[in-house]
Amino acid sequence: MSDLGELIFRVADEQGEVHVYQDARLRYLTFGNQVEQSCVDLDRPACLQHVYTQAMLLALLLVDGPRDALLLGLGGGSLARALRAADRGIWICGIEQRAAVIDAARAYFRLPDDRRFDVVCSDAADFL
Repeated sequence: MSDLGELIFRVADEQGEVHVYQDARLRYLTFGNQVEQSCVDLDRPACLQHVYTQAMLLALLLVDGPRDALLLGLGGGSLARALRAADRGIWICGIEQRAAVIDAARAYFRLPDDRRFDVVCSDAADFL
């Protein structure tokens, strides 16, 4: 058992390891180490757990009713869940270069699954 809890998922791809840990109601995504890439509170999945992700959403205060959002790097989908909770009508496109991360986000992190949320498996620089 690690400091992040029990390892509940592990897969390797050409870029390394993808791990999912669970400790009580918190679930963590890491890339084969103890550095948190994403965290979700399973009781409150739309509530952002990291200060830097909370700060990123401050931009919403500057825009009146954003219609779309482009997320470069999806991870566990924290920003996607929070955006969906803040505005059900916003169109979200998440770009993630690792299929293993997308699969983990869908299976373990309650990634939104609706017609206004697209996930593209691509390098962000290539996508742009």
